[in-house]
Amino acid sequence: MRRKADIARIAKGLSGREAGRLAVQELLEIDRGGPGLLSEKEIRALQTALRSPEDGADYRRMIGVYEALPLMLSEARIVSLQAEQVLGDLQRELERYWTSARVAETARLYSIAVHGSDEPDPPASGETREGNAGYWLTALSDVMEVRWLEEARAQRGGRSLTELLVLMHETAVRKACTLLAYQEVITQACALIGIEPPCCWPRVPRELDILFERSDGDDLSAGVREAAGTYNEVVKALDDWRDGFACPQLPPIEIDRLAPDPLTREVLHLRLGHGLGHANLGDDWWVKSY
Repeated sequence: MRRKADIARIAKGLSGREAGRLAVQELLEIDRGGPGLLSEKEIRALQTALRSPEDGADYRRMIGVYEALPLMLSEARIVSLQAEQVLGDLQRELERYWTSARVAETARLYSIAVHGSDEPDPPASGETREGNAGYWLTALSDVMEVRWLEEARAQRGGRSLTELLVLMHETAVRKACTLLAYQEVITQACALIGIEPPCCWPRVPRELDILFERSDGDDLSAGVREAAGTYNEVVKALDDWRDGFACPQLPPIEIDRLAPDPLTREVLHLRLGHGLGHANLGDDWWVKSY
């Protein structure tokens, strides 16, 4: 195998970066439950064959980046779950708003068709107001009137329902952009140490795999993309139905058209460049070659 061939080059001397990448491949194999392909003698030879302090520093940098990845992946997974939750809440609130609007409109139109007016029929002699069908139709329309609900909520909380939905939409977009920044930096770090970007890390203890579903093949943003897709379906359906009725007009969320959050990206670059996992890569590590 290629790594066995690389070990044979130790006599000629590997650079610190090459030796570090080789060690990372061994660590990754072991973390995934494999036996590893290097013997203890080969590992010791790998470490002692470094020719200079600079090579030793580069070797430690590669190991440090690898050690930092589980934390970054865990943080990214949390951001992904948060984005999914916000998108799900936004979709449910929008559906409730839409249902309310349709019920109010249906009640209004039915009342007009039956009675020729939005006013309920006067109760017949001996009939209570609650027993009158027209009364209930008007009451239903009043209860489900979206604009009335908005005004009541604005008086209580200072914001209308539409404003709250807009804020939820902005939050969902920010969370998605934060996740994209994590994915970008994780990809850069993996390119530096020569491995494919993982979407999760093996659980320790491994018995936890029995309790929690494995998702090694999933993209970190897969759940967010799915949640955004169902939200977009509701937005389109509402837009198709709107026909002039006062409903919140929210834009779709296209993950592929969003950009990584620049502040999150900068913070992650600094964390990895100056201490996270003791990598100490320094400034602009993602554009430098060691």
